[in-house]
Amino acid sequence: MLFPVFPESGAKIYGTPGTGKTWTLIQLFKMAMEQGHAPDRMLMLTYRKSMAVGMAERLSEEVELPRDLKREQIAKTIHSACWYPHFSHLKELHPNIEKIDYMTIADWYNFSRESGYQMLPGDETDFTQASPLYAAYSQARSYRRDYSKVELESSSDISPELLRQVDEALQEFKGGHKKYEYFDTLDFAADSGYCPNVEVLYVDEAQDMTAQMFQLLTQWKKEIPCIILAGDYLQTIYPFYGASPEYMLSWNAPEFTLPTSRRLYAEHWKLATSIIKGCTNYPVPKIETKGKGGYINTVSSDNTPELTKKHIAEGEVFHMARTNSICKKVSERLADSGVLFKGKVSGWDGTEINAYNGVMKIRKGVAPSGTEFKAIAKCYKTNYGRLDKKTLDIIEDPKQKTTSKEVYSVIPWTIIHEWKQGNICYNVAGGKKSDMLIRKFEGALRAGIEEVDEKAVGMVTVCTIHAGKGLEAPTQFLYNELNTATYKSIDQADKLREEALVWYVGLTRASKNLYIVDDFGNKAFPIPRVVM
Repeated sequence: MLFPVFPESGAKIYGTPGTGKTWTLIQLFKMAMEQGHAPDRMLMLTYRKSMAVGMAERLSEEVELPRDLKREQIAKTIHSACWYPHFSHLKELHPNIEKIDYMTIADWYNFSRESGYQMLPGDETDFTQASPLYAAYSQARSYRRDYSKVELESSSDISPELLRQVDEALQEFKGGHKKYEYFDTLDFAADSGYCPNVEVLYVDEAQDMTAQMFQLLTQWKKEIPCIILAGDYLQTIYPFYGASPEYMLSWNAPEFTLPTSRRLYAEHWKLATSIIKGCTNYPVPKIETKGKGGYINTVSSDNTPELTKKHIAEGEVFHMARTNSICKKVSERLADSGVLFKGKVSGWDGTEINAYNGVMKIRKGVAPSGTEFKAIAKCYKTNYGRLDKKTLDIIEDPKQKTTSKEVYSVIPWTIIHEWKQGNICYNVAGGKKSDMLIRKFEGALRAGIEEVDEKAVGMVTVCTIHAGKGLEAPTQFLYNELNTATYKSIDQADKLREEALVWYVGLTRASKNLYIVDDFGNKAFPIPRVVM
């Protein structure tokens, strides 16, 4: 353990990939309890709900907590930590209010349509999908509406004046619909002087701090005796929302670097840090790796399906790309080759798994289950929606034995004949997902896959680098392709510095095999070639 005694005056912990930041925070929580700190006077903070839930689960597993202390009371997002005082204030103004009604994706679409401003956020797994205007507005809010601090592209038509106009229009929209943003909750906490009633505050993923969050933590430092920050400033990959490595680096507290990565081999660490040294002026922490033994190779995308099939036997395989549009191309290639995979962009979902398995049963003369029938009805044009109640009850009751009579009542024999002839995508329903479904189904059939199961699908993940942050796998394929806008932007030193942090994250996910996928001729980030 890095800490022989609990750091009562606070600490700043630098943890590179695989060094155990979260584990260290949990050990410090246990150590604090041993030193006499009550668990209800300590709080874990992070920046995403899923991470807060995961932290609470791990704490409850490793620490014996009082029965009356709920999980959600010990680990929260910074927004949820500030929610109650904001709600109490609103309750005084509007006694009938029952919750803070935050803007949803539907609200943002409605505002964009009504105002004419393209204000579309990304989602929690990929914030990079936000529209440029929304990202710039988010920066402005993180700077407490100091529009002059927002980083704007020289070629952009977004200006401080436009941001001011968008802000005014949005506040009017929110007022008319009784809506709020999470920025409003943090602003209220800062302006009202609110501070959590705790003795020890732990902040995980501290590199994701925005200016607004940094201001809050600075205020809280005056009242909370011990604040412990943990993070990796080289993984600051949300600059478009106002995050900056400088906030963690400038935080005044005793510094500790977690010394050993249990994930990274020396070769992977050297390659990742060469990007940092070549494109930024940020210091690189000195750590011990697993030593030599990490495999690195550069391959073309044509080779990735067969290499994926080879490495599945060793454990999970990641395919990571810079954007969702590139992930879509990766997904198409894997699907055509019969590789099963999961992922937000075109991965196999539960409905597709059940539909494929149901069709394969019908090809063999076996009746599908009720769940598989429903899935087929969603993916194909069938008679399912026109069935009489008696037939529907038989199909949907797992205790009933489905016969060929029920099968033919749902799916005409002409369609079944085509399926048995190998045309398993005959009569697929139309829609945005139909092309990808056809690729996956036909690819799986060509690969001789008789049944798709969720475990096999879960062995391969296709995702963006941003979505893969915090994850690891034995084998990773990292696609170095950039979209045109990003490729042009890295001519600027500040944009190259920001982009380098993204690729540092991308290059530190593999625990054994790292493939750089380089289709020469594409616009690409300049990852140094490694010859092994």
